[in-house]
Formats: sequence, C-alpha cells, structure tokens
Amino acid sequence: MLKLLLVDDEPLFREYLRTAVDWDSYGMAVVGEARDGMEALEKIGRLAPDVVLADIRMPRMDGIELAERVLHGHPGVSLVLLTAHDEFEYARSALRLGVADYVLKPIAKDELLLALLRIRDTRRHVARERVQGKHALSCQTAP
Repeated sequence: MLKLLLVDDEPLFREYLRTAVDWDSYGMAVVGEARDGMEALEKIGRLAPDVVLADIRMPRMDGIELAERVLHGHPGVSLVLLTAHDEFEYARSALRLGVADYVLKPIAKDELLLALLRIRDTRRHVARERVQGKHALSCQTAP
C-alpha cells in the first residue's frame, strides 16, 4: 500500500485530494494531512509516508523548501509538487532537486493519478530488484 501525505494550506483542497480518487482501489491510502511544510516535516517523521503531495505556495515553509528538507532527511520519500500555471518555472527547478513529479492546478484527477501510479510502479520495480539482488547474493555465498 502506497502511503500518501497531503500538504496544502487550503482545507477544501486537501479534502478534494482526499476524496477525489478511490485511493484504496489503486493500492494507495491517505495517511495524513498537513497545512504547511513545517507541519508536514513533523508528520513525515511520525507517519512515514511513501509520497508527499505538496502545494508549492504555503505559509511558513513552501513546497520547494519542504522538498529540499525531505529529499535530504528522508530519501525514501517521493515528492509530487502541486503548482499553478504561473509557477511552472518554479516547479521545473524543483525537478532538478529530485522531486518525483509536479501536477498543475487546477488538478486533473487523471494526471495526478498517473503521476502516483508511475511512482508506485517504480517503487515496486526497485523493491523487486532488491529482493532479486539479495536472493542472488545469498545463492552466491551458499556452499
């Protein structure tokens, strides 16, 4: 199950993200929400999400600073930034930091879901490779 943390300063938008998709049917679950990057960092430590969906523009700590902190402090967490059209260059610079993807607002459910499915599939692929690599290693060391 892919665990999602929703981060946006607008409560109605967080509610939309939480209810717009039948997350369970895609092997995903919303494990928490945060109003800004500061609250998100605290919740990431407690909830251990796989993916953080974060707005770029928020008070106290914006999505770019959150991305920098998460990518350095929690390298196993993938980030998807949510951005308005006029913030495109800002979002592109976030991709250079290592953000997994960005989705333009207003959010198209299909676009958001595709971004998350790509992340889910990549994580599954990496996990399978790790298991196969460990299996191959144990076979090599066995007498």
